[in-house]
Amino acid sequence: MVKMEFASRWGKVERKMGSSDIALGARAGATGSMLVLVCLFVLVSAKGFAAAPPVTTDEFVGPFSSWMNVKTDFGAVEDGTADDTTAIQQALETVRFHKSSFVLYFPAGVYRITNTVKLLRTTNDEAHGIAIYGEDPEKTIIRWDGPADGIMCYYNPWYSAMERLTFDGQGRANTPRMEGKRRSLRFLLE
Repeated sequence: MVKMEFASRWGKVERKMGSSDIALGARAGATGSMLVLVCLFVLVSAKGFAAAPPVTTDEFVGPFSSWMNVKTDFGAVEDGTADDTTAIQQALETVRFHKSSFVLYFPAGVYRITNTVKLLRTTNDEAHGIAIYGEDPEKTIIRWDGPADGIMCYYNPWYSAMERLTFDGQGRANTPRMEGKRRSLRFLLE
């Protein structure tokens, strides 16, 4: 009798198989159970098998000339004092409709916002396949200076990425980044 346990999001799944189940599966050409057993055996018995060391550096490649720049193209000041809300919102609207690029770049700096910035879509061809990148997550900060319990960013594109940015709510923003229409509604009702 072979007992196999699997972890899933719904809890532990257990399957018991006798030698006749294994033989029948092999004869019928069903390799799923046997393949799992073989893979487990190989992983457990492999000599010199070790986990890869953790990655401690994050190499950034970019920006490229085809990327839009929130500072040079839209006038964001990124000094932590000037209000950059309008510049960031214009940049998000431009990338939403793919007017000149699919990538929006934030150079290192502190971007002060006083209202929620939004990247929403109303049709399937809007905000599709876009990317928003900051230069360095430790040095590229979007800082909230709006009303208490505010939402810093509504974000609803699809097949997209937003990376290497830090959202600093300064202990006053309720939500740094809210994604998707359904999720937004759920959070607003709670």
